[in-house]
Amino acid sequence: MTPSNPKSTIRHIPGKPFQDISKFYSFGQILGKGKLGITYFCTENSTGLNYACMSILKRSFKFEDDREKFRREIRILQLISGQPNIMEFKGAYKDHLSVHPGKELCAGGERFDRIVIAQPECYSERAVASICV
Repeated sequence: MTPSNPKSTIRHIPGKPFQDISKFYSFGQILGKGKLGITYFCTENSTGLNYACMSILKRSFKFEDDREKFRREIRILQLISGQPNIMEFKGAYKDHLSVHPGKELCAGGERFDRIVIAQPECYSERAVASICV
């Protein structure tokens, strides 16, 4: 299952070369749905390693400001990748319908849910740190 047309034209997002995502990843089950898109479980074809990849329809970016925020997020992810305790950014791909940022697979549910369960009324920095590591 691929989230959009694998034969589509690939374009550039600053800082990363882009190629057809289906050449690199096989898509599996849906991990979650959010405001902007769907996150899929995916497997890197060359290594068999598992990752998470969002598929965000371009039409979700209704204003130029939305597109710029996304570009800025990609640049930030590129800069912080490789740091300990930060989700690894694998790359981003773009076709005529969607953009697909790929990230390290972090199993265990939503961070927000874990924080609320740990300390439903308020939480200390120490409590959040224990959840995030």
